[in-house]
Parts: sequence; C-alpha cells; structure tokens
Amino acid sequence: MLEGVYILVHGKVEKGQDIWDAFVQSVDRGEAAQAEIIRFTVEGDPIIEYVYYDGKQFYLCVDNSRDAYRGKGDAYYEARYSSMVKEEKILEGGGKTIEYCLYDGENEYSIVYIAE
Repeated sequence: MLEGVYILVHGKVEKGQDIWDAFVQSVDRGEAAQAEIIRFTVEGDPIIEYVYYDGKQFYLCVDNSRDAYRGKGDAYYEARYSSMVKEEKILEGGGKTIEYCLYDGENEYSIVYIAE
C-alpha cells in the first residue's frame, strides 16, 4: 500500500491522517512542509495532489490525468497560493465537515474536505 500519502475516499480519511496533521502543524509554525494527497472520485479514479509550503506561500500541483470523467479539461493544474484556511461547519443532523482551502486573494482551491 502507499506510504507517506494522505488518502481520502469520498470525504472520509482512509489513511495518513498523521501525514496531514504534521503538514498543518509545520504550516502553523511557518516551517517548510509538503504533503501528497490522493482523493478518489465516485468512480474510483485517483486525483493526486502535491502541496508544498516554503514558509511563505503554497505551491500546488494537481494530477487528474487518471480521472476518466475529467472531460476536456487539463490533466495537470499548477498554482501558487498565499494562505491556507481551515473551515469547520456543523451540519443539520449533527454531522460536521472540515475543509482546508488555499487562497491567493482572488481564487481558492479546496485541498482537503472531510465529512465526519
């Protein structure tokens, strides 16, 4: 099985929560950090995300070349972001979601979305 990877399947953590937690802690301290995230689509195709923080800004590379339903969009996406924000929401019925979004002032990218 994949080592050193944070794996999400339909908003549920499958493996590697410690990897994501270490990344977030490093970011909170202003230290350079990186994480590899694999999210699976409903059909089971992997979308691989690499996020790197250099102590000041975030670099993101998304590889969705294995997603059979990506359409005619680009197979790879790269961008820089200036900040990462954690948002927690309580849902009707008692559940909750946790979302980490990268921002650059105009654009945002939801890097991690967890439903609990």
